[in-house]
Amino acid sequence: VVSVDSEPETIEELRERLARSRLSPRIDARLCTERELAIEDLEGQFDFALAVYVLHHASDPARLLANLCRALDCKELIPHQTDSVKTEEIR
Repeated sequence: VVSVDSEPETIEELRERLARSRLSPRIDARLCTERELAIEDLEGQFDFALAVYVLHHASDPARLLANLCRALDCKELIPHQTDSVKTEEIR
């Protein structure tokens, strides 16, 4: 499991909680930026990605979704909800 967040405090809190649990070796907490997900070394290795309440924070949602698509090694990404992004911007 890989968890990414752009807020350093959130990643640090997760790492602290993981250190107190038995899950620490199984979850990789990474600090990302709005433009890069910090998972470039894992491209094509994900079976599933869940992005909850993320798109509305991104200045370039299409780029964010393209990064997710590379991580999943998919040909097309079908978002469940796109309040601020038109589907044609993603393809």
